Amino acid sequence: MTIEIKKVSNWVCAISGSKKTERIWIGGRTETVIDRSPLEDWIRKREPDFQPKWQHRSTQTYTILARSCGVSGISCLSKSLFYLDRGIIEELGEVRIAALVKVMREGTREDQEKLVQAIFRES
Repeated sequence: MTIEIKKVSNWVCAISGSKKTERIWIGGRTETVIDRSPLEDWIRKREPDFQPKWQHRSTQTYTILARSCGVSGISCLSKSLFYLDRGIIEELGEVRIAALVKVMREGTREDQEKLVQAIFRES
């Protein structure tokens, strides 16, 4: 018999790159931590009702004797958006950031990857 001590699940917002972690401890106590990205802060200034589009990234289960990990198939693209700092966002300006948000919401995976890679190359 395996006794589960805690379970840690991680999500990333497909639009902003914000991160969410949920820990469920033995006995059912739950803790949720949301780490908002600078891009989400930018979006919320313009769209106060913005709701992140959470994608499950991984879950780690801890038992008395071991740890197991399950990772989803999502790419690191959304996660990389978390690292767009405020300086880069200000440098890119309103028009380019608005275009980035639109592509992250509506664009193809290929369009998203091209734009994010171009932004990081330029910064």
